[in-house]
Amino acid sequence: MLETEIAYGATPLPEALSRLGDRMEEPVGRFLASVAALLADGQGRTAGEAWQAGLETLRDGSALVEADLDILTQFGFGLGVSDSSDQVRNLRLAQEQLRAEERRAEEDRTRNEKLWRTLGFLSGIVVVLIIF
Repeated sequence: MLETEIAYGATPLPEALSRLGDRMEEPVGRFLASVAALLADGQGRTAGEAWQAGLETLRDGSALVEADLDILTQFGFGLGVSDSSDQVRNLRLAQEQLRAEERRAEEDRTRNEKLWRTLGFLSGIVVVLIIF
């Protein structure tokens, strides 16, 4: 949705983030709204600085792991410093990196799921042997 706002709507970043913050569920909505508010508060923050400050609120209120937050941090460094086509390119790069992390997490979940099933089965056998 941010890509659409940037590339096709030519919406200024604070306004785009504010709109998205209103549409998104927690904690992402709160994160985007906080970044928009930091950009609009007149303190002269860059988009990257506001993004980094917003990530701190996301860090505590979400299930994102450090690898995910690192990708978002890297994306934030380039936010608002180039034209819209560059912003879209950076956004797509971040999306691809996050998809790769999602695939790794899914592989980990599958591996751990098998491990816990096996441990549950073996624990059941141990209990049966102890009882008899």
